Amino acid sequence: MPTPLILAFHGKGQEAAQFEGQTQLSDPKFNDWAIVAYPQGIDEQWTGDPASPLRSSIDDIAFTFDLLDYLVSHYSIDRSRIYALGFSNGGGLTYLLAGSPTLSARFAAFAIASGAIYKDAALKEPLFSKPLPNRTPIPILHFHGDRDPVIHYDGVGTPDGPTYAVEKWLEGWAKWNGVEGEGEREELYDSKVERRVWMVGRKAVVARWLLRGFGHGWPSTRRQDDDDQRLGPVAFDGAGVVVEWFQGWALEEKGDEVEEGCSKEEISDVLQDKMSKVKEHVAIIGLSDLDQLPPPAHEEIRDCPKIDSNESKNNGSDYKHPNTPSAIVNLLNIHAED
Repeated sequence: MPTPLILAFHGKGQEAAQFEGQTQLSDPKFNDWAIVAYPQGIDEQWTGDPASPLRSSIDDIAFTFDLLDYLVSHYSIDRSRIYALGFSNGGGLTYLLAGSPTLSARFAAFAIASGAIYKDAALKEPLFSKPLPNRTPIPILHFHGDRDPVIHYDGVGTPDGPTYAVEKWLEGWAKWNGVEGEGEREELYDSKVERRVWMVGRKAVVARWLLRGFGHGWPSTRRQDDDDQRLGPVAFDGAGVVVEWFQGWALEEKGDEVEEGCSKEEISDVLQDKMSKVKEHVAIIGLSDLDQLPPPAHEEIRDCPKIDSNESKNNGSDYKHPNTPSAIVNLLNIHAED
């Protein structure tokens, strides 16, 4: 049976394994539902940071496009239930995916913790200033501490350059989703958290969790190795909130992303080339777990799409994501016990 997939993007200066441990998304206590892939960024960072190279040099949006192609063609992934999650710089990349004309159509929902959302003045090229998602709704869950010392909540005085104020940023996403106004506010956990949501009908399409007294980190009730920056544990575990958020969203199957009825023998030369390039810079580890998943059914191997996105720069161009040992994806099958 096809399984949901979560891509989890670490923060700047982190290793994917550290982020895996912090999120607890590989713990069946919180997640017995989805495969989680933890990509490792080149030089422990992602597109969207002031120190990141130009996209013409390293493009993690294009990398994500190709990574998804690789995963859905090799494993039994439910294409209607693919999600993106990120912390800090990884949260910034998650917003770039949500604002991508192409990739916004491939993810059902997004979740961000302490998202690093830089204004153009802080970056080598404009990135966050003109999101262009190609669909609605774009469901977004965002955690942020009001004492974040790295990405200031109000966007003022952020150390590495100006960032967008979280409230205004999310109001913009609510407007994109067709919701004007203040939304609804609710106090949680003895007023340690204020949740603000923008509703479409009875369903929140954008949700902001303001963590009072919290710093920069992944929200959890247990202590972590970055508690000096996080300013300690919080009253809830982000993993459970994220999984519940994702479970509420799925893409409608429209059949316009890939051609139906492709046989394995009909895989295009273009996609074959793309897959070989992905393999050059992605090392798959933890395959003993993934081997327990069923292979994609014949009708799911739709490897002859029309690859015409500018964001997949491996398609007929000179772009190649750098081949370095740090470009690793750790794939964890949390259904191993089932």
